[in-house]
Amino acid sequence: MPLIHTGTSPRLSVYKAALSLTIILGVSGCQTTEHPHKPAHESRFIKIVPEAKTAPQSISAPKTQQPRIAQKRIFPKINTLQDLTAKDVHTLLGEPSFKRTDGPAEIWQYRVATCTLDMFFYENLDTSERSVAHYETRLKRDHRSSEKDCFEFVIKSMDAASKAS
Repeated sequence: MPLIHTGTSPRLSVYKAALSLTIILGVSGCQTTEHPHKPAHESRFIKIVPEAKTAPQSISAPKTQQPRIAQKRIFPKINTLQDLTAKDVHTLLGEPSFKRTDGPAEIWQYRVATCTLDMFFYENLDTSERSVAHYETRLKRDHRSSEKDCFEFVIKSMDAASKAS
């Protein structure tokens, strides 16, 4: 009995046939009779139109961003403080840096880096509420600015302080 078998076994024949069939079906599946970029069919609801050609990336239009619109804040004039109630001033400027009652007057100070805003409240006889009877700004050493600048700086400082807390 020879050690090497030269005949084909039925099992090997089945494998060869299966492999041949797989190769034939695989190759035939790669062929198509339709145009590769053409849709199957048109209907009254589907219109086939040519695709738009796109420009190469190197010459395409640059991406645009929405322009950022700078907002300018309009501050009230300092003379709007005159006759404001304590509640209104607190709403506008927040808590003062210093508060003191001296006889019929209540004094509020808003201290910032460049100046101090002093306000003097007295009771309004008609409403029994305290309102601003007088205000003044005092500049700190080596600072030169107007009353208007000081008032705006106080508002900005109070805004920054309220955002930080």
